[in-house]
Amino acid sequence: MTDRWIVAILFASLATGTVRAQIPRAAIAPPGDCPDFRASEKGTVPLDAGPRFATVDAPVALICRLPPTEPSPSVEVPSPLPDAEPETLDQAWIAARTFDQNLAAKRSDVASAEQYLGMACAARWPKAGVETSYQVRSARPAFSSRFLGLPVPTDVFPYAQREGAAVRTSIELPLYTSGRITHGIDAAAADVSGSSLDVDRAALDLRMTVAAEYVAVLHAQRELEIIQSSVKRLESHARDVQLLYDHGRVPRNDRLAAEVALANVQQEAIRAGNRLDLARAALNRRLGRPLEADVRIAELPETGPAADLDALTALAVRRRPEIAVLSARIRAVSHRADAVRAARLPQVSLRGDYAFEENRYRAPEGIAAVGVGVTWDVFDGGRRGYEATGLLCQAESLRRVQADVTSSIQLEVRQAWLDVGQTRRRIEVTRQALDQAEENLRVAASRYRSGLAINTEVLDAESLRTQAYGNHYRAIYDAALASLRLQYATGELGATRAEREETADGRG
Repeated sequence: MTDRWIVAILFASLATGTVRAQIPRAAIAPPGDCPDFRASEKGTVPLDAGPRFATVDAPVALICRLPPTEPSPSVEVPSPLPDAEPETLDQAWIAARTFDQNLAAKRSDVASAEQYLGMACAARWPKAGVETSYQVRSARPAFSSRFLGLPVPTDVFPYAQREGAAVRTSIELPLYTSGRITHGIDAAAADVSGSSLDVDRAALDLRMTVAAEYVAVLHAQRELEIIQSSVKRLESHARDVQLLYDHGRVPRNDRLAAEVALANVQQEAIRAGNRLDLARAALNRRLGRPLEADVRIAELPETGPAADLDALTALAVRRRPEIAVLSARIRAVSHRADAVRAARLPQVSLRGDYAFEENRYRAPEGIAAVGVGVTWDVFDGGRRGYEATGLLCQAESLRRVQADVTSSIQLEVRQAWLDVGQTRRRIEVTRQALDQAEENLRVAASRYRSGLAINTEVLDAESLRTQAYGNHYRAIYDAALASLRLQYATGELGATRAEREETADGRG
């Protein structure tokens, strides 16, 4: 940066012999850093706490040639590309859906369940099989005849060749299975439904995770901005105290306290910068991007007050996929139990066979047959009964889990609803505290310049101002996160307008 000449033309006051002017605070430097600074022993240079200008009382005109400005030691927020559009939360959700491995695994589970459904449906179709063989015997099979007590020679009658090929085919079509196939298909269809709903649950969880990490980045950015603002103010205050100390207006302890306070805030800025970097890396990982990629995201819009708690609770019970997933699993287990019980009942099938054996001693060589068969396991030692009872117990267990999950979701909705209300009230309270904190700092700085207050009061006032801004933005982002969690609790996070209207009509 090139050197800057700052010229302050001061108008003399005949009554006091001093002059007063407002010059940019950046032009104020300790006497040791400004070789052209000149003031008489009786001159005073009190500085107010304005962010950009300082009021200077001095007995002479001041012409000061400042050295190049050094960069602040505080941590800077990495600026995104100027041409890049801020990424919205909806866009982040889309990016996460295309990359998330857990969601891809759930989709694979759906594909697997669909294949099992196809297998269950295929049980209705005929089952055909073919068996072929070629064999060579050690001797040719034959019948031997002997007439006992008669002088007739023994004779041998062959009935099969020594070698030859054989083919056997069969086809079987189930006619009546006492509901075994139907219940098997219903169980597989329930598995497909449950797997699809599990994808919805994973997608809802993913949207909530992305939303939380998105808000964490916004909060970390704002937190760093607040701390950097405090660093700049304390740097300015430290320069003011140094100037007053050089003129014997304040004790050395004030200068040391200002420097320690500045060092503490600079250290906090370093930690805040680290938290922001980690928050951005976590969001980039979730979106499938390099951890060090630039992050430029848009602020979330303000949300209105939450709806009636009873209506939200009823909406959550209808929309939350966890409850629907358990319902699908209960149906699947119940249908499997019915299929096991049906297997004990008569099973009727139509069967056709065709057998061909290469044998010149038999006519014809190929024979076909068709018939209806009935299979009925009259007694199996209770095996299928035990299996069906075990499945029914499993279904009852899932019903109890579903009841507990439903109660937990109702509590989750209530907690999120209360959080929305309390965060909105916190925003109103902290917004009022901002003006009070600014005024408190202004008064403390003015009293300190007049010698009516000690340096600690100014430092405490700056600490309170930083705390007030921190509380305010924490309340804002807590409110945003609470609203998102309420949408998650009701199952509406990321839902389209059509989906919400469908739910309102009772079809969701």
